[in-house]
This record gives sequence, C-alpha cells and structure tokens, in this order.
Amino acid sequence: MDNLITELSDLAKEYFDNSEFEKCDEVLSELIAFCKGEVTLAQDGKVIFIDDEDKERLLLEAYHNRAFCRFNCLKFQEALEDATIAVEFDPSNVFLFNLLGLCNFKLDLLQEALLAFNKTIALDSAYYLAYFNRARVYILLDEHAKALKDLQICIDLAPEYYIAYYTRAIALLSVDPKQALIDFKKSQDLGFESSQIFYYQGVAYENLEDYQKAIEFFTKMIEQDESFADAYYKRANNKRKVDDLEGALQDCLKSIELDSENAMAYLILGHIYKDLEKIELSIDAFKKSIELDENLQYPCFALARVLYDLEDYEQALKYYDKTIELYEEYAQAYINRGNTKINLKMIEEAIEDFDLAAKYYQERASKHDFTPSELAELEHAVPYGFYHLGNSLYEIDKYDEALISYEKALKYQKEYPDVFFNRAYLKSDLEKYEEALEDSELAVKYYKKQNNTQDYANSLSQRAWIKSRLERFQEAMDEYNELIKTYKDYIDLKDVLFERAYCAKELESYEELIAYCNAAHKVDKNNFKLYFWRGIAKYNLSLEEEAIEDLNKALKIDKNHNGAKYYKGLCYEDLYMFEEAIKCYDSVILSNEEDDESYFHRAKCKRNLEKYNEALKDINECLKIIDDIGEYWIEKAQILSFLGKYDESFEAAKKASELEPKSYECYHFMGAVKVYLQDFKEAIKYLNMALNLDDSQNWTHYYKAECLRNLGDFHDALQCYEDCLKIVNENTDALVGKIQCLEELKEYEQALECTKELLKFDEENEFALKNQDILMQKLKQQNKKWWQIWN
Repeated sequence: MDNLITELSDLAKEYFDNSEFEKCDEVLSELIAFCKGEVTLAQDGKVIFIDDEDKERLLLEAYHNRAFCRFNCLKFQEALEDATIAVEFDPSNVFLFNLLGLCNFKLDLLQEALLAFNKTIALDSAYYLAYFNRARVYILLDEHAKALKDLQICIDLAPEYYIAYYTRAIALLSVDPKQALIDFKKSQDLGFESSQIFYYQGVAYENLEDYQKAIEFFTKMIEQDESFADAYYKRANNKRKVDDLEGALQDCLKSIELDSENAMAYLILGHIYKDLEKIELSIDAFKKSIELDENLQYPCFALARVLYDLEDYEQALKYYDKTIELYEEYAQAYINRGNTKINLKMIEEAIEDFDLAAKYYQERASKHDFTPSELAELEHAVPYGFYHLGNSLYEIDKYDEALISYEKALKYQKEYPDVFFNRAYLKSDLEKYEEALEDSELAVKYYKKQNNTQDYANSLSQRAWIKSRLERFQEAMDEYNELIKTYKDYIDLKDVLFERAYCAKELESYEELIAYCNAAHKVDKNNFKLYFWRGIAKYNLSLEEEAIEDLNKALKIDKNHNGAKYYKGLCYEDLYMFEEAIKCYDSVILSNEEDDESYFHRAKCKRNLEKYNEALKDINECLKIIDDIGEYWIEKAQILSFLGKYDESFEAAKKASELEPKSYECYHFMGAVKVYLQDFKEAIKYLNMALNLDDSQNWTHYYKAECLRNLGDFHDALQCYEDCLKIVNENTDALVGKIQCLEELKEYEQALECTKELLKFDEENEFALKNQDILMQKLKQQNKKWWQIWN
C-alpha cells in the first residue's frame, strides 16, 4: 500500500483517538472517495493506485471508523448508512453489528436494532455490551422480563460494568424496588456518581411503601439541587402518605413555584386537597393538571374518583372514558368505570369493563408491571369488581350472568367468602340446594379462616337454612341450636328461632316444636306461623283442646287462613265434635272449592253423624278434584257400605287397591264387603291378601274366621279366631265365633270355658248367657254318653 494512504489512515486514527471526530470524518471520507475512484491521489507527482484486495480492506476500515465518528457526532442516520455498507464487507464483524444496532436504537428503529443485537450475540455470545444494548431495546419495547435477563447476562460477563447495575435498577423500580436499591448501591460501590441516584432511590422506597425512607432520599436530592422541582412533588406525595398533609402541601406548592407547568405536581396537589377535604380545590387542581398535560391519564382518573364519591356519575364516567382513552391497559380505571356504569344502570357495558379490567390485569401482572401497592389494590379490586357486578345482576334477576360474574371473581380470588355466601343464596333461589350447600360450606370455611365472627355466624346460619331446604332437618336444627348457644349476639335471633321451629315441624318432632315455638314467641309475639305450628304439634300429640286455643290465636292474626281452619277441624273431629269440625271444613271449602282434604274430612264427619247421603256427596266432590288417592276411595267404599250399596262399595275399594296395591286397608275392606255379600270364598281371597301385607290386624283374622265358619270349615275358623284373640284377647265378637266353632266341633268343655271368659269381658252378653246353660246340658249329656260306653 502506498505511503500516502498509510499516512492518511494513521492521521484518521489519531483524530479518532483524540475524539476529533469531525476531522477524522473528513480524512476517512477522502479515503473512501479515493477507493471508489471518485478522486485521485498523487505523491511526488505520481498518481497513486491501489489493488483490489487493499481497496476492500481499506473501504471496510474507512466505513467502519467513519460510522463510529458520525455516531459520536450524533449523525445517527449517516452512521447507520456507513455501518450498513461496512457490514456488507465484513458480515461476521461483531463490533459492526453492535454499532449497527446502536444506530437503529438512536433512530428509534427498535425492531431493526433488535435484529442487529441478535446477530451480534449470535456471532459472539460473550460480548456483554450487546446484551446491555439489547436490554435497552427490550425496555423500550416494554419487554421487561427479557431486558432483565439480558442485563443479568451482561453483569455475569462483566461484573464491574456499573452502568448495567444502574440501568437494571431503573428497570426494576416498579417491579422489584428492593432489588433496584441493591443495584443502585452496587453501581455506587463500583464508582458510579450522579446526584439523581438519590431521586431514584427515593422512588424505590416509595414503591416499597417505606415513605419515611423515601422522604429521606428525596430530601438528599433537594440538598444536592434545590431547583429540582420533581423531587419536591415526590417528597410531597410521600409526606401525604404519612399524614403530614401541611408539609406535603408546602412541598407541592414549592414544586409548582419552581415549575408552574408541571402537571404531576398539580396531580399530587389535588390528592393533598382531597385528603384535607377541600374538595373544590382538589377538583380545580386535577383539572389544572389535565389542562397542562392532556395526555396524562392519572389526573383524569383521580378527578373521576372524586366525582364518583360525589355521586356525579355522568361526569365521573366522562373522565373515566378519558382515562382509558389515554391508557388503554389501565385495569383499575375499567373497574371503576364498571362500578360507575352499574350506578347508571348500564349493566351490559359494565360487564365489558370488568372483563377488560381482568384482561389487562393479567397481562400486566405477567409482566411484573405493577408496584406492590398497585398489585395489592388490584388483587382485591378485580375480584371485588366481578363480585359487585354479580350482586347487581342478582338484584335484577339475571341469574346466569350473575353466576358468570361470581365465577370470574373466584378465578382471581379463590378464597372469597363473600362470593360463596351470595352465590349460595342465588343457587338456593334456583333451587340448586346441593350446589348452594357446597358454596355455603366454603363461605363458612373462609370466614372462619379470616376470624370474622359476624360473617362466620351469618354463614353458619345460612348453611343451616340450606340444609333445611335439602330436608336435612335434624342437621339444620342441631346447627341452629349451636348458633343460639354460641353466637347469640351475632345472629338474627328471631329468624334463627323461627327456622329452628320450622325444622322441628318438618321432622314431626312435636314436643321440640312446642318448646321451640315457645322460645320464638319470646322475641316474636305475634307470629302467625308460630301459633299455627304449635297448634299442629299439639294436635299430633293428642292435645286437641290446647291445639284449638293456639289455632284460634293464629286465626286472630290471619282469620282467613285455611290451614289453621283445617287443623282446627281435625282437632274437633278427634274430639268427636263432628258438628264443630264440619263448620271448620265448611269455612275452608267456602274460600277454596278445590280443597279435596276438607271435602274428605267433612265426608268422614257426616258419615260418623250417619248423614250418609251428604257424606257421599262430599266424597264425590273430593274425588272430582283428585281421584288418584286410595284413602278417598276407601272412604267412599265405607259410605256406600253403610248405604247398603255393597257392589258399588266393593268397586270403590277395588279402585283404591289399584291405586295403592300395597295397601292392607283396601284388601281388608274388599274382603269385608264380600262378607256382607255372603260371598265367603271371595272374601277369604281378599282377606288373605290383606293378611299377607299385615297380619297384625285382629279384625281381618276375625272376618276370615267368620267366612270359614260359614263355609263349615270349623277347624280352620277356630285357628283364625285364635289368631285374632292373640292380638286382642278382649274381642268379644271373636270369642262368640270361637264358641260357635267349638260347639260345632262338640268341644263343649272348651266352649264352656270360652263362654266364661266372654262373660268376664261382658257380663250381660246375651249370647253367652243364653248358650251357657245349653252348653252345660250338652256337656253333661256328652259325659253321660261316655260313661255309659265305658261301663
């Protein structure tokens, strides 16, 4: 290579080493022009020539070095062009690709920069500056996880490179302020000096919610530079957090004095005035902040919150809309706007907002893009938003949508007892009691875990109530008893006592029902149901007269209640006061002509009063209403039998047996009717069917015995009478039949003994008195006959 070219190259290097980049650029430009044939160079009167190999090498060096010069002169576009050409000469040059990446970075061509740094690292995976530079690209692309990974690799490769620690600290301020403080300290230990590090350390402590420490570092920053306006409003915000509102106000006003165009200072001023309950001044400060920087979302958000608290929902919505327009991923703004829309009855739009809040919360949380306080707030706010939405949907009977919202709330807060508690009631409204119980159990579990006695007691009460709806009355009653014993001061005692009584009623535990109604009456004196239930209990305990007293008290509260009238009728019926009972049933039927049970019981009363035709009319009316109850047909059969209409009676009983094929009573009555019709063989058939279902009924044995006796089967008849008397030994009809059989079998001695037994039960029994002497004569005659034979 010619000496002149060497001299020019050396001169360019000298300029470069001395940071005389403009002069270096001139020399390198001349060399590039020469190599490209645009100019000629001569030395000692001779034109200089260069071979192709030297030309390529010279061009590479010249473009590479000129790119560096122009980069250092902030001529990034020209530097980029030179670096691009240089790369074509040497596509494996690590430093060129790193320079290419830096040029793109400075020109905000971030994707191109990223490609260049990727290539640099591919060529040399140990080149720490490439990782550092790529990290800065990732930071601007909001890919903090990748940035932090690259910074860590950079630090691992060059542990003394303090600027990497400083950069990582700033990147970590919002996501890991504790580590940021460690990195700031490390950069200082390695020799990094900057007064602004105090400011950033203050920010780190603020994000850690160590407000006193933050104040300390912002104070150090102010001591270094008393004109640093941002440090004043940041210190003001932290003083506000420790309730030093006057100090905060002074600092904030100082910040505004130093920089009256600082929108953030007015934002903090608005918060301070709000805390001082100077709401109008607060609103003015927020509006001034918005005026100074229309692209700042936080004052719009803060103003919206103030307006929401003032219940100016229309204006609040306007500013929440503006907030979200400025910051599309602001999760808390969507939650608050959703709540605002709920108050404006814009439910469908609110649902969309809560879904977007959840979406952005997840996305930002995955990027570690929240301060600890922001994260803590959203960890509660997102599930609470869905919970609040669910409640609003529940209130307007949109059950499916409410369930979806509750499910979303639980996605973000698995142990959310309020959700389980309310969802349990919703599912109860849908009569999905098993699912409701599962939710209620979880509410109990998590309220207990929270040591929230009031809510825990409420959830126990709810669980008992749901169990009662599942007909698990004993469990529910036991739980109510425990509530009354342990949490009396935390429950709605009137409600719990009432529900406990209800469980006892459903369990037909009548003695407990009376006791529980008595207890409930002490706190709820005029409760109709308590009197009514207590009347039912007393009726079922055969305390009919007391039951009537309670039912009369119930009817004083609700004189038209058919249930109370009906039970009052049952009481009179059991007391054989059939006329009074009929009056009760009349009153029920007068207000409800479709009350089949009242027709049924009125028919029974009239039958007992031997008003058979009226009774038949009532039972027919009953069967017009409901004709598939066996008991009703049996009653009709009985009435017809008293009217002597045995064939119709039998058909009615048969209908009953078809409806209730396992009913003993149906077959017994069919047999009895056949007895009256003197169709003894058919009678035995039905009586046997009855006995197969229940052989403990003495009258069935009796009727069968009568049939057998009438058919002349005295031995079997005798056995049936014996079976009857084993059940009820005082059955005088059975004793009469037994005597008759023994007489037919010429067992006069046994017949006579049986007659004596009959007279013990009925001293004036005509049959016994009449036949006693006849049996004695027959026995003497029989004994004489046998004496003659033996003698």
